[in-house]
Amino acid sequence: MKANNQNTTECIQYFFREHYGILFSIILSVIILYFYSQQPGLSTDGTVYLQIARNLLQTKELGWQASMFLPLQSIFIAVISYLFNVKDLLSVAGIVSHMMFLLLVPAVYMLALEMFEKRTAIIAAIMT
Repeated sequence: MKANNQNTTECIQYFFREHYGILFSIILSVIILYFYSQQPGLSTDGTVYLQIARNLLQTKELGWQASMFLPLQSIFIAVISYLFNVKDLLSVAGIVSHMMFLLLVPAVYMLALEMFEKRTAIIAAIMT
């Protein structure tokens, strides 16, 4: 059991030693979110996303609005609102927006790492 834990620790250390850029980019993203996050404003698209989420919560259907906009963000808003019993969808939309931003950083890093070199991947993740 002890050897298994040691192997896991070595794997994690190797990953972050090889991909230190992703860790740096995620930390930088969290710092940016901490200092610059605010309650999200409501755009025209945002009202449609919130309406689709409201439709999901009330009627268990997407509604006609989903034919104009991709419903993935609305589904995340509805699921988080339902799981944590939060009625204020605007606040949940802010949480989902920040969550999507934090998930985008490692995705951009990994994609850029596959296509280019490590330096370019780090710069792409930071620029995200």
